[in-house]
Amino acid sequence: MKSRFFANNQLVVHTLFASVLLATIFTCYLVFTTFKSSDELTALQVRSEEIVRLQGIVIHYDEILTMSAQMAAATGDPKWASRYRQFEPPLDHVIKKLISLQPKAVKAAEQTDLANIALVEMENHALASVQKGNRSEAVKILFSKNYQKQKEFYAQGTAEFYKNIENALAEQWKEHDQKRGALKITLVIFITISFLGWNWIFLIVRRRNYSLKLLNESLDSQVIQRTAQLLQSSKMSALGEMAGGVAHEINTPLAIISMRVGQMESSVQTGDIDPLAFMEALEGIHKTVDRIARIVRGLKSFARESNTTPFQYTAISELIEETLSFCSERFNGLGIKLEVVKSPGYELARIECRPIEISQVLLNLLNNSCDAIEKKKKKWICI
Repeated sequence: MKSRFFANNQLVVHTLFASVLLATIFTCYLVFTTFKSSDELTALQVRSEEIVRLQGIVIHYDEILTMSAQMAAATGDPKWASRYRQFEPPLDHVIKKLISLQPKAVKAAEQTDLANIALVEMENHALASVQKGNRSEAVKILFSKNYQKQKEFYAQGTAEFYKNIENALAEQWKEHDQKRGALKITLVIFITISFLGWNWIFLIVRRRNYSLKLLNESLDSQVIQRTAQLLQSSKMSALGEMAGGVAHEINTPLAIISMRVGQMESSVQTGDIDPLAFMEALEGIHKTVDRIARIVRGLKSFARESNTTPFQYTAISELIEETLSFCSERFNGLGIKLEVVKSPGYELARIECRPIEISQVLLNLLNNSCDAIEKKKKKWICI
């Protein structure tokens, strides 16, 4: 059930994450497009300002050329022809630049350029006539109907060109404004969707992490319980291995007690009671009972749950003696020599611990040592 829940939850998260990621990518694209549109508008504004500037230059140069040609024809002064030659190339250059800057839908600049070419040709012809001394021919050309007609074509082309450029630029401005407005609205929508989507993902992930945390805590609790069970099983297994030795450890004192009691009964029946011998027998019985009680206490303590036992200061000698009481008989039966090296202060040494855990560790070490040397010729264990 849990695996199905997490699988469905994971599918929802992945689907939502993919959707929000796509929305975020599209939002970034819209942001890029918006900035690009702003750059295009800036470029369009710069081009509009450049066209207006060039318009003024064309009008200025045209007036200079017309006046220079007419003054040359009227006065015959060669400086007017020089002035004309000075401004003719800049005017042609400015007109060509205007043609390059005009929108694709505008074609009026070509008409202006053709009229300008015709006018320049007639004006050059008039200046050539002035240079030959025939000013009347020059005046005739500059004031002819054909010249006036080309001037009208030039003026109409220029006016139409400016008008068309103005309309085209206004249309482009309108188109860019509409595009920018649509981009802003779309951008706001997708930013909102992205924000809500990421927030939803965050909530789902947080819930999922909380569920995983609860599951992990449950698993940790189960692991702790299982570990405790395994430890307890290990202790029972160790006790099982020592059962024969422990039984012998108890049976031997019981046999001693039985023998002492028999001796005391015989003394009572015969009336031959030696108080000193009687007291010695009683003392031997007490010691033997203490030995059995110590073994039983050790078994009870060893079988108890170690994790519930509080820490306490315990004598090292007591820990070793209680543990050896479980296995000394087994070692004797296997011919294993068991030796405890008692260094100075051995009887006084104490440690803070859980006695059951230390006894279990020591018993496991002794069992492992016994298994390791059981088939060797020389068998000994030293603590």
